[in-house]
Amino acid sequence: MTRIWERLWVGGLTDAQRLAKGIPNHIDTVISLCEAGAASKRRGMNYLHLPIQDAEPIPVRQFDAIMDALSENIRWGCHRSSENVVF
Repeated sequence: MTRIWERLWVGGLTDAQRLAKGIPNHIDTVISLCEAGAASKRRGMNYLHLPIQDAEPIPVRQFDAIMDALSENIRWGCHRSSENVVF
């Protein structure tokens, strides 16, 4: 995973699977943009699945939903000293 902003990380599905086994960097929200989503989930972690199609334009409505989810969870996390990750 790569930290791209304060309280925001980006990674792949392999990273999502690892999060099911442990919580590095105080991550407590996973936002999956992959069509498959995270197969394994950790109890107590917040998972959002907002799939986008590979190599296709993202509809404005879906882009807005992704941005809203990021904004809401980063804001939510700032009160809890937590981090968010996008896959």
